[in-house]
Amino acid sequence: MENKHTFECTVLNKIRHINDWRIYTFVTDESVPHTIPLKIKGTHHGKNFGRLTCFNDMTRNTKYVISISIRNSKNKDQNGICYKNLYLETYYPILGEEADQDFLKAIVSEARYDLIMSVYPDFIDLVRNGKEIDLNLLPGIKEKTFAIIRDKVTINYWKAELMSWLLPLGITEKMIQKLIGRYKTPDALKVALKGNPYILTEIHGLGFFRVDDMVMKMFPEKRVSRERMMAFVTYQLQHVGNTSGHTVISKADILVYIKKSIPECEALYKIMANSPTQELLITYNEFVGLKRYHDAEKYIYEKLKKIADAPIEVMHNENDYIFMTEEKIGFKLSEEQKEAIESLQTNNLVIIVGSAGVGKTSSIQGIIHEYDEWDILLCSLSAKAADRMREITGKEAFTIHRALGYDGKGFAYNERSPLHNKVIIIDEASMANLYIFKSLIEAISIGSKLVIVGDDGQLPPIGAGNVFQDLLQSEFKICRLTKIYRQAQRSGIIVDANYIRKGINPFKQ
Repeated sequence: MENKHTFECTVLNKIRHINDWRIYTFVTDESVPHTIPLKIKGTHHGKNFGRLTCFNDMTRNTKYVISISIRNSKNKDQNGICYKNLYLETYYPILGEEADQDFLKAIVSEARYDLIMSVYPDFIDLVRNGKEIDLNLLPGIKEKTFAIIRDKVTINYWKAELMSWLLPLGITEKMIQKLIGRYKTPDALKVALKGNPYILTEIHGLGFFRVDDMVMKMFPEKRVSRERMMAFVTYQLQHVGNTSGHTVISKADILVYIKKSIPECEALYKIMANSPTQELLITYNEFVGLKRYHDAEKYIYEKLKKIADAPIEVMHNENDYIFMTEEKIGFKLSEEQKEAIESLQTNNLVIIVGSAGVGKTSSIQGIIHEYDEWDILLCSLSAKAADRMREITGKEAFTIHRALGYDGKGFAYNERSPLHNKVIIIDEASMANLYIFKSLIEAISIGSKLVIVGDDGQLPPIGAGNVFQDLLQSEFKICRLTKIYRQAQRSGIIVDANYIRKGINPFKQ
């Protein structure tokens, strides 16, 4: 049999944490079954003391309104006092007038907030306790609008403590909601924030320096802390990666950045950087980088090696299949293009590299006709390049994001749900950064043929990593196209661009 009670209390301490269960002590001024008078040094304080069991993280010395159920089972504490188990059903914090007002600001417009406060300064408390609100005193707020506000209060007030903590720091309700989504509950998020407030940098739009300013106000004791130091180093390495593409920087440079921005943490960094147990950074000779960048690059290489080393499925045994391909596409292939197409006969992974006008897309066209009986995927980073492939080859082409089924949160095709295509051709590969390249490689099945096409003279990709340039130094099959075709030769831009790439002044030619 269960009896339910709702009352106000102050949570004192967490006395036990077993698996997912927590047991807290509390005091209350109300008469609650199975609590005892609180006595300190023999003095009766007029409060009752009890214990409750729950799955939730609660905050010490914080007032709550809680609902409990009382069950028949009992537990003895270390003093031998027997308590009936009080199980937490629902709860919300009692924040006080100022915090309630902060919460109301977050859920209504500024004009409605001013109107409500002018009439009902204790509006949140009235609504929460089901008290009557006279809408005649609130012109412009009709019954339907009030019902929406009331529902927001009753549904979201359990987040109010966290919101009252963060809203004054300029963090919006939407940002808070995203963090709650990651940490499942406001209490879990609050515990995480107290342990490492720099998790706020996970919110898009909150850079290290803005968060650091907030943290120094909330938690000045974090000025010299591992959390602050690691957040800054992570930010700095990400900044370098996103602006220059480099996934490592010199050890000397990172120390310069630390001395300039967080000099208090320099000694802590030197200790941490040399610790074999730290899992965030990786050092190589005189360089340091984020371990996740290193792991991504390592994964790409190892997955490509598996693709390259898989048993090779030969498409043609005929000696004249290149001639047949030329008949299909309607033009003669150069020896370089023929080599690129023939390489797929003996390789699962082929990299085709060349500047503008050397026939990269025409080579793709030849491969498509050569393997027209196979399920082929054409993709590129940009929609413009996909349209160009579609125009020349007559075959559907996609952006990488669309090919992988991006839904705004993640990719539908991945390592667990790979692409079904037998031949994957990536154009503009030189523009793909580490993240997008890894996402695509993850979704490719071992046993497929992969053709990576790019221009080694293009600007590096936006974001960390320059995978295509790194692959040009690898042992994988690389086919270089150098011959500029007649139509490209008539373009002064293409001709001059290729002169410049070779270090030749086009004006002297």
